[in-house]
Amino acid sequence: MTASSLSFLMDHSPVALSLHWANGQFVMASAACGTLLGVAASALCGQLLFDWVNPFDVAALRSAWDLVCATQNPTTIRFRLHPSLAPQGVRWLEANIGAPALPSSVASGASESQASQACTDRHQLVICLREVTQQVAADAQRTERLLQAELAERHRDHLAQMLPGLMWFGPVSPDLSSYRVVYINEYLFRVTGYTSSQWLETPGFWRSILHPEDRDWVLREVAAAGLEERSLGPYRVICSDGSVRWLQSSMRIERNDLGVPVRMYGLTLDMTRLKQQEAERIAALMRVEVLKQRMDALVDTLPGVVWESWLSETQHSQNYCSDFVSVLTGHSKEQWLGHDQLGWLAWVPAPERATVAQEVERVQQVGEGSLQHRLMTRDGRELWVEHHMVALRDAQGRALCLRGIALDITNSKKAEEERLQLERAITQQTQRLLELSTPLIPVSDEVLVMPLIGALDAARTDYAQHTLLSGVHELGARFVLLDLTGVGQVDDVAAVALVQLVKAVRMLGAQVLLTGMRAEIARSLGRSGVDLSGILTKASLRDAIREYVLRRPVTGSKSGSKPSH
Repeated sequence: MTASSLSFLMDHSPVALSLHWANGQFVMASAACGTLLGVAASALCGQLLFDWVNPFDVAALRSAWDLVCATQNPTTIRFRLHPSLAPQGVRWLEANIGAPALPSSVASGASESQASQACTDRHQLVICLREVTQQVAADAQRTERLLQAELAERHRDHLAQMLPGLMWFGPVSPDLSSYRVVYINEYLFRVTGYTSSQWLETPGFWRSILHPEDRDWVLREVAAAGLEERSLGPYRVICSDGSVRWLQSSMRIERNDLGVPVRMYGLTLDMTRLKQQEAERIAALMRVEVLKQRMDALVDTLPGVVWESWLSETQHSQNYCSDFVSVLTGHSKEQWLGHDQLGWLAWVPAPERATVAQEVERVQQVGEGSLQHRLMTRDGRELWVEHHMVALRDAQGRALCLRGIALDITNSKKAEEERLQLERAITQQTQRLLELSTPLIPVSDEVLVMPLIGALDAARTDYAQHTLLSGVHELGARFVLLDLTGVGQVDDVAAVALVQLVKAVRMLGAQVLLTGMRAEIARSLGRSGVDLSGILTKASLRDAIREYVLRRPVTGSKSGSKPSH
């Protein structure tokens, strides 16, 4: 192509064409090129192309430029115009860079001057420029959307891995009668032991792993649950190892502009632990109910009033009293508990009410205690109750409530009173028997007679000693006649006690004479080993009386002469 032909092409080309030396200097440019760069085409000649390029893109353009110069292979590159040429914003140009083709005459043996001109042309480059600002922006937006989509997919995958549930989605038929899962996260394997590929590639896989007892109702409900976007389940599936897991699915439907379902999204959660906890909770509630019934039955069998009274006003509704209160007192539960204080305190007889109230206050302070007191019934009867109470405290030690049981001890109290009366009667009778079995008979001013009757036990010998010593001291007797006629048997202990009695009387200055001693009593006294020296005896009480009473002088005579007959 001749220079004139090239010049004509440049002047009339609607495309921004330019010819450059190897250093980037403009040789010529088309009018469209000048318009693109905002100057006259003639003004570009002699200027460097790189001066019109954004400084940040010059290095990339030079690299592409040098490569074309070296290899003569065309290339395309995009760059930004210098900021001074784009006051309204960034302008992008796309340059198709190529080397002019060699004239055919060079190959066929042209003249030397033509060959030289061809070599010179080889150091020139032709550039076709076009503005691609909008295309670059569109490409950037498309690239950004692709990056955002990739990022969203990565986010989805990461979140799906973190999510403790099966996340899945896929297209559905308009009536939701069928659907196809195209994505499911790997949580499936952790829950069921099946892989995602098994689920996605096996037709009817989900139906096949449904528990036989749940399959029919789940398949009936799945479409309705999807349309209503509500939860489905819990339902059971059979895992790869044969175990059973409880699942629950939530679904959302994506619709087109006409409202027709096109895609279903689902989240399936593992409810096995929750179902186990629910079963355990129900079992615990049943145990609690059984225990409550058992405790109620036990409380009902107690012969007393079981009660609990909360001291806090906010917890008065928790107050409790067993039904036995009406049986025992005739009063109601509400009356027993009262409103401002324990109602049963009003039924304590007035003389002891303050004392009982103080005892209740003491229990609140120390934590537990018991007391016995009287209680008036509704029909006016008087009962005795034994109250056992404990105080429930909070972490700070404040009393929260009082718990107690009031037991009816009226019969026990009556039995105790009867026992005491019986003991008093027995004591009186015993005393009377002792008096009758060891009577002290003054037969003269100087002689006392005490006939011993029955066994000589400790009580009888003690009483005999006390009575005898008191009589000797008070009457000033000089002789005591102990008659053993009525004594059945004398053991070692009785023998010792008898000798001690004789010695005690001697210490008061009186002489003791034993009468009525039988052979077996004498043997017992002999075997006991006690000292019997100085003890006088007579065969019978009659002989002793004749000796010491009838033959002694009358009262008032201390000379020892025999009385007159």
